[in-house]
Amino acid sequence: MNSSVALPVDPGSVRMHRPPAENTYYVRDAITALRERWLAFALVFVLVSGPSIWLVASLRPTYVATARVLIEPNERLRLNVESAVSGITLDSESVRSEVEVLKSPDLAQRVLERLSPKVIQDLGSEQSGLFQLLSYVKQQFLQSDRQEAPEAPLITRFLQRVTVTPVERSRVITVAYRSYDPEIAAEVANTLAHEYIEIALDLKREGTRETADWLARRMAELQSSVDTTERAIEAHRARYDLVQGDGTGLIAERLTHANLALSQARTRLADITARLSRLTSDPPERSSEVLSSYVIQQLRIQEADLEKQVAELATTTGNASPTMMGRRNALARVRQSIADETSRIRASLQNDAEAARALQRSLQQEVDTLTRRLGELRTATIGLRALERDADATRAIYENVLLRIKDVVAQESFLRRDARIIGLAVPPTSPASLSPAILMAGCLAAGLIAASFVVRILVHFEPGFRRVQDVERATRVSVLSAIPKIKFGKDKQGFGGQAYSEQRTRFAESIDMLLGRVMIGKSSSRGTVVTVSSCLAGEGKTYVSLALAHLAARIGYKCLIIDGDVRAPRLTRSLGLQASPGLSDVLDQTLQLDDVVTKVGDSGLCCLGVGRSTQVIQRLLGSGPFRSMIDQLTHDFDLVIIDTSPITVAAEPEVFAQVADQTLLVVQWNRTPRHLVQDSIARLSKATSTISGIVLSQVKSRRSLEVYGDT
Repeated sequence: MNSSVALPVDPGSVRMHRPPAENTYYVRDAITALRERWLAFALVFVLVSGPSIWLVASLRPTYVATARVLIEPNERLRLNVESAVSGITLDSESVRSEVEVLKSPDLAQRVLERLSPKVIQDLGSEQSGLFQLLSYVKQQFLQSDRQEAPEAPLITRFLQRVTVTPVERSRVITVAYRSYDPEIAAEVANTLAHEYIEIALDLKREGTRETADWLARRMAELQSSVDTTERAIEAHRARYDLVQGDGTGLIAERLTHANLALSQARTRLADITARLSRLTSDPPERSSEVLSSYVIQQLRIQEADLEKQVAELATTTGNASPTMMGRRNALARVRQSIADETSRIRASLQNDAEAARALQRSLQQEVDTLTRRLGELRTATIGLRALERDADATRAIYENVLLRIKDVVAQESFLRRDARIIGLAVPPTSPASLSPAILMAGCLAAGLIAASFVVRILVHFEPGFRRVQDVERATRVSVLSAIPKIKFGKDKQGFGGQAYSEQRTRFAESIDMLLGRVMIGKSSSRGTVVTVSSCLAGEGKTYVSLALAHLAARIGYKCLIIDGDVRAPRLTRSLGLQASPGLSDVLDQTLQLDDVVTKVGDSGLCCLGVGRSTQVIQRLLGSGPFRSMIDQLTHDFDLVIIDTSPITVAAEPEVFAQVADQTLLVVQWNRTPRHLVQDSIARLSKATSTISGIVLSQVKSRRSLEVYGDT
C-alpha cells in the first residue's frame, strides 16, 4: 500500500446506547415546538395581549338605557274606499324599515336639537389613551376632499351609541342608548322614542297634503281626457254613419243573397260551357245536344225515309230517273236543314254562355262591393268600441279619484300616531360593560391563542425536519442517529481532534450509535458495504462517512473508505489525494487494487480516492470490473464505506446502492426540503431494498437529541 496520511484524532470514546421508544404524544410535540420557538411565541403574545390590556385599562364603565316602542297601524278610521294614505302594515319588512328610521341621521339631528348641553358635552368627551389615537387615525384615513358639516361628527358619534333592535315575533322595537352617565342614557333613549313618534306623524301629515294635491291635479287631467274621448266618439259615429247602430246586419244579409246568386250563376255557366265543349269536340251526328233536339230528330226520320226510297229506286228505276233525282234533291235539303239546325243550336249555346259570364261578373262586383263595405263598417265599429272603452275607463278612474279626494280630506282630520311608547327608559344602576378582570383574561387568552397559532404556522412552513419523529412520520424510514453541528477551524481535518466539551462529546456519541446500528448483524464471512449519500451538497455526508470510518478503524475493524463523489470529491481533497491513483485506475485496469489503497494514520483506516480520471468512473461504474472490485474488498475488509454524490444531482448513488449491503441517507437538520427527502427515498428504494435508515446531521437543538439519550 501507499504511504499513510494523517487522520484526525479519535472522535471520542466508544459507548453504546439503547434507543428509547418513539414518542408519539402530540402534547409533548407541542411543548417541544414551544420550547424551540419560545422567542417568537413570547413576541406574538406580547404584541397581541399588551395593546389589548392597555385598551381594556383605558375603558370607562358605560351604562345602557332602553325604551320600548310598539308599532301599531291606524285602524280607528275605516271609510268606504281604501285610504289614500295608509298606516304602517304588520309585515317584517315594514318593521325593519321603522328600525332604519330610528337610526336615521335626520332623527338624530332632531334629538340633538332638543337635548340639553350636558348631553352634547357627553358626546364630545372622548376616551383617553389608545381610543384617541385610533379615532385620530380613523379620521385621517377617511378624510375626503370636500368639507363635512360641523354637525356630521357629532351625529356619527351619536348614532354609534344608539342600538335599535326589533323584538322577534312582535311589533315591539327596543331603543337603547349607551353613555358614561346613566341619567343621560335614559334621557336620550326617551327623547329618541318621542321624536320618532312625532316625526312619523309629521310625515303622515305631509304625505296626506301631497296626496291631496296630486289627486286634484290628476282629477283635472282625467276630466280633460274624458271630454276629449267623448268628442272623438261622436266624430267617429258621424264619419261612418253609425248613429243608428253599426249597420253590419243588413249588409251581411245582402252579401249572403249575392253570394248565393253568384254560386248559381257559376253553376249555370259551367253547365253551358260543358255542353258547348261537347258540341264542339264531338261529331254533329253524335253530339248529345244535337241528338236531343226534337227538330233534329224529325229531320233524321225524314232523312232515313228518303235514304230508303233512294235505295229502292236505285234497284228499280236506276239513278237517272226523274223520281230518283227528286228523291235525292229532297234528301240533300233535309241534310242541309240538319246542318242549319246544328249551327243554330251551337250559336244558342254560345249566347247563353256569354250571358252567364256577364251575370257572373255583375254578381262578383256586387259581392266585392258588399264585402268591402262590411269590412269598413266592422273596422269602424271596432274603433268605436275602443273609444267607448277608453271613455268608460277614464270616467271610472275619474270617479275613483274623486272618491279618494273626499277620503283624503276626511282622513286628514283624523290622523293618529302609528306607534306609542310602552316602556320608558329608566337610569340603569349597573354598567353594561364587562368586568375589567374578565376582559384582561380574554386579552391574555387571545394572546396565547395567537402566539400558539403563529408557532403552529412556523412549524407547518419549516423547510426541513427538526425532530426525529417528523422524519420518520414523513418517510417511514428509521432515523439511525442525530449528529449535532460542530464548529471547525480553518483546518477542517481537525474535526476529529475533539476537545472534550459537551458539544463534541455528543458528536462522538452520535457517531458511536450510528456505527453500532450499522454493524448489527454483520456476517463473519465477508465485509459489509455501506453507501452514504445525501439529497443536496453540503449536508455533511463526507464528514459522517469519515468519522464513521475512523471510529470503526479505532475499535479494531478493518475499514476502507471510498470517495465515490465523482463530481465533487471532497474526501479525496481533504486527505490530499488529488493527484494519487484511485478508483478510476482500478476500473480501467491500469493498476491493481493493492496499488491504489492508501493507509491513513496509525489507526489502520484505509482510503481509496477518486483517481486521475473521473470520466472513467462514470463510464465503468456498475460494470464487471466494478463488481469484481467490490467482491474483493468485502474479502479484505470488515467494513467498506462509500461516500457518494448527492442523489438529486447524479445517478451514481443508485448504482452504488445496488452493490451495497446498507444504504444511509444524510439529511441536514432544518435545511433539507421535505419533498426532496421523500423523492430521494423513493429513488433509492427503486435501486435497492437495503435502505438502513436516515442520519440527521448538523443538529443545532439539544432537544432534538433527547430521543437518543437516557431518559
